Amino acid sequence: AVYVDTVSRVFALLERAYSTPRVASAVRDWWRLAGITDKLSETYIGGGNWLNAFWRTMVRDQSIDEMNHGHRLTAGNNHDFEQWWKMAMGDRLDETAGQARSRQFQLEVSTALSGQRLFLTQNGYMGLGLPEVGDEIHVLASGDVPFILRFDPKSSHYRLIGDCYLHGIMDGEAMEGWEENKKTIILC
Repeated sequence: AVYVDTVSRVFALLERAYSTPRVASAVRDWWRLAGITDKLSETYIGGGNWLNAFWRTMVRDQSIDEMNHGHRLTAGNNHDFEQWWKMAMGDRLDETAGQARSRQFQLEVSTALSGQRLFLTQNGYMGLGLPEVGDEIHVLASGDVPFILRFDPKSSHYRLIGDCYLHGIMDGEAMEGWEENKKTIILC
């Protein structure tokens, strides 16, 4: 496995919630608790800025089309987030198309966040998953996605908690310089 980072902060679990007010409330809380406002002028460790990293994390950097296929977000989707944020805050949207896209973005946010926690790592990455503080993020051999592993000091083995979204390493960045971060682990 390739070690990526260690979880340093974990925020509240968002239970299954598909109502705009409930999801928006959780997202606002995560924004505030993670201190995103204070980081807006800083560069995010995975590139870009913290605002971009935050909203892309909220949907796992995916958009769903009419055929229910996932697609990578583009810079143009920033407008979708802004429109959704306005709708979530109770602002009226002028355009019907904006309202329809905001509802679609709401579905994407709800789907991505349902049953998830926002978390931060020691090196400053932001992600979604179900870790506890101290859990490690690894990319397993021949894997494409990061996984949350919990070390058991009694057995010296790791427990697989599940996959996660970690903004800034979803395109193979963890494999750059992998030799120095490679380690053999035993899962139990």
